[in-house]
Amino acid sequence: MSAQTQIKNMEPIAAQRQLAAHLVGVSPAKFDQLVDKRLVPQPAVLDGIKLWIIKELEESLLALKSEDREEEESPW
Repeated sequence: MSAQTQIKNMEPIAAQRQLAAHLVGVSPAKFDQLVDKRLVPQPAVLDGIKLWIIKELEESLLALKSEDREEEESPW
């Protein structure tokens, strides 16, 4: 496999605000509120650019899902 093919097949590891909000499934304005409330991780900053680590976003959402399941009986 060539280096170019490997690069094309790579998944992104970070996202700027608009894409991060899209990945979470909310509007950018709602995403800002979630960040302010610390319900999703704070961004990393690379040369002045705010980037959210996608793996951290996933982990934060899975943790919320787990907390909800602990409070309510799961139908599964």
